[in-house]
Formats: sequence, C-alpha cells, structure tokens
Amino acid sequence: MKFAIFVLFAVLAVVASSPVEQKKDTKTTAFGKCANICQDDSNKPLCASDGGKLMLSFMNECALKKYNCEQNKILTKKHDKECPGTTGIRLS
Repeated sequence: MKFAIFVLFAVLAVVASSPVEQKKDTKTTAFGKCANICQDDSNKPLCASDGGKLMLSFMNECALKKYNCEQNKILTKKHDKECPGTTGIRLS
C-alpha cells in the first residue's frame, strides 16, 4: 500500500512539473507557415476571384498563393492583367 501511494505521488510530481503547452496564436502561425510558399518577384499581374463578387488583383501567381494561405481563402485566377474596377494590387 505504501508503495502504491509512493508511485501515485511520484506520477503526480512528474505531471505537475512538466511544462504546459501554451496555445499558439493561429494568425502568427498561419503567417509563419505561409511566408515561404514561394519567392517569385516577377511582375505578371493577374485578376483572381472567389467565384462570387470578390475580385482582387495580384502581382503574380505567387502572391495569390500566399494570400490564399494567409487568409484561408480559395481565390482562383480569372485572367491576366489587373481586375477591372478594383483599387490596388497585392504585391506579396
């Protein structure tokens, strides 16, 4: 009986002293994961859409892939050149 109590306290001591894993900030993790998707800096503008009303212009397909990863979106290339009627272009 004394041995069982000793083992129980030993297990509790190990569990209590082990480090607690803290929850990571998902936004930071997502950006870290997405940072190295590609390193293309070519200037080949394109228009991408989610199939609905959202249309965004990107500097190249690499910037589109990075955006999809960071924002957890599924935008696809509609055509080359900037989207008509949109303001600005995402560079990276």
